[in-house]
Amino acid sequence: MRYQVVTTAVGAVTIRHMDLEETIHPSGPALESIETYVKQSKLRDKLLSEDSKPLVIFDVGLGGAANTSAAVDCWKDLRLQGGKPRNLEIYSFENDLSVLGFTLENIQKFHHLNSNLEILETLVNEKIYEMPGLRWEILEGEFEDRMSSLARKVLPHAEVIFHDPYSPLKNPNMWDLKTFNNLRDQSTDNCVLVTFSQATRVRAALIAAGFYVGHGTGLGMKRESTVASTAIGLLEVPLETTWINKWANSDSAFPHDVDLKMRDEFEAKLRSQFMKWVRPGNL
Repeated sequence: MRYQVVTTAVGAVTIRHMDLEETIHPSGPALESIETYVKQSKLRDKLLSEDSKPLVIFDVGLGGAANTSAAVDCWKDLRLQGGKPRNLEIYSFENDLSVLGFTLENIQKFHHLNSNLEILETLVNEKIYEMPGLRWEILEGEFEDRMSSLARKVLPHAEVIFHDPYSPLKNPNMWDLKTFNNLRDQSTDNCVLVTFSQATRVRAALIAAGFYVGHGTGLGMKRESTVASTAIGLLEVPLETTWINKWANSDSAFPHDVDLKMRDEFEAKLRSQFMKWVRPGNL
């Protein structure tokens, strides 16, 4: 069996990918989707801003759709409370919809998805769901292909990015410099990117790609996550000035697509980007 429903050490019911030996949302999909992704991306505030443009989310790694379903719930709740949230557009990048299919087959274990069950069933069959104020599309296939120069011409720029593929150890291509360069090129000037990883090489790739990077909250066994942005003012806890020393002393300092010949160039770019914004006055 490729997937199993499991209960983690913290008592959360979630899904384990048996081939990769990786547990998805080990602190629980309902909790992580809200605490790590929705809250840290400042989604509610962004939805209530006076910007007339739709709020665009790039959902990198749809998986069981916990993060994006929580985002839709946030949008729905604002409407039920009498608010007037901005229109919401979601683009979910996923090369394997089997996790979502398995999740829906076991929906009785994942009550946090019940409010959007009709939407998710439509997405599985048609890859797109639309209603007044909401548009959600699944972009199936390899991320690099979907983010090609041609695709970027028709994709809107993202104001929120949920970066939630399998871990850097299991899925290194989704955490490399090229991936974050693509995302930075397709981001608005007030974009917030949230990811569960706190890996030094991931933060280095984000910085080299042009993001400001800070500490995010942790859940369960995980000490912290990472929040990045195209505007430093959106970070609550930017990295310390001493982080660059941690990077220099790390055994895992470089993204996997930065080979030995590229390391000097990468380091120069990283240090240049880092010193533009990480100063005592920013902390």
